[in-house]
Amino acid sequence: MAFALSVSVAAVLERLLLVLVVVALSVAAALGRLELGLVVVTLSFAAALGQLELVLEMSVLELMEEIAARHRQNKSQVVKLTLDVLHDRHQIWD
Repeated sequence: MAFALSVSVAAVLERLLLVLVVVALSVAAALGRLELGLVVVTLSFAAALGQLELVLEMSVLELMEEIAARHRQNKSQVVKLTLDVLHDRHQIWD
């Protein structure tokens, strides 16, 4: 009986996860942040593969804030690396 109940709960959580993925993608697309939504989907698949408790511990807002912060950090790193390359090329040409 307990096993059947746990299977039912797992099925409900799987459906809930799918709904959350769709909502996250819709919100991200509406905000013009589709790449952010794709990151959320990736995290959702990680949750489906056994990390569900980790994702459930974080609220959606916390998750979005952390992803946005990492996205900004990566973006600034890309800009810095691009400027470094341009600077190096300029020195080579001189």
